[in-house]
Amino acid sequence: MKLPVNFRIAAALALMALFAATAESCASKCELVSLQEKALQGDAKAEYRYGRLYENGWGRPVNYDEAAKWYRKSADQRYPKAQNSMGDLCARGLGVAQNYALAANWYRKAAEQGDAAAQTNLGNLYLQGQGVTPDDSAAAAWFWQAAKLGNATAQAKLGNLYLTGRGVTQNYAEAYFWLTLAEKSNSDEQKDSSWLNERDDAARFLTPLEISAVQKRVSGWTHQKPTET
Repeated sequence: MKLPVNFRIAAALALMALFAATAESCASKCELVSLQEKALQGDAKAEYRYGRLYENGWGRPVNYDEAAKWYRKSADQRYPKAQNSMGDLCARGLGVAQNYALAANWYRKAAEQGDAAAQTNLGNLYLQGQGVTPDDSAAAAWFWQAAKLGNATAQAKLGNLYLTGRGVTQNYAEAYFWLTLAEKSNSDEQKDSSWLNERDDAARFLTPLEISAVQKRVSGWTHQKPTET
């Protein structure tokens, strides 16, 4: 019996989809095996990526102990992203005992290599006095380093410091500048309505001409490109 054309087309499409899914699955497995081999051979970037699989539960159950183990291997080779991740685990007490002083130490190692996320995290610790002596000026300095690299959170934090006068001389134009940049730089995951509220608070202290001047600065601003790792 000859099958209807529509049925044969649907069957062919289903078979093609199955082949595509199988090929994708095989490719993913091959990539995973390759990653594992590189990690076992001591490749710092692979060790870091392998740790992320365990931290996020990608293709396996979440296991913070394993994540910490692989991050530490990579971090000991001075891979900045792994050092930042070690700082995160220490700060949150995941896979290791919670220790803000150690978190600050790991963040600093990565921050000194130009990792914007670590610079932001270290700035937060100085602002909150966790693991380090509270120091608003140091917080501002680290936020500024990360803000130059285009980190939206750091830009917003720096804008808030200029708005409130913590760690820097109060400057509403600078506050408006960094908070506006933060809104433009952020991704959907980073959106924070408080940034807009703080920017509007700063704007109340500025004349229309001053706001226009800041907006021109924003339009002409280009963040520094972070070092590729």
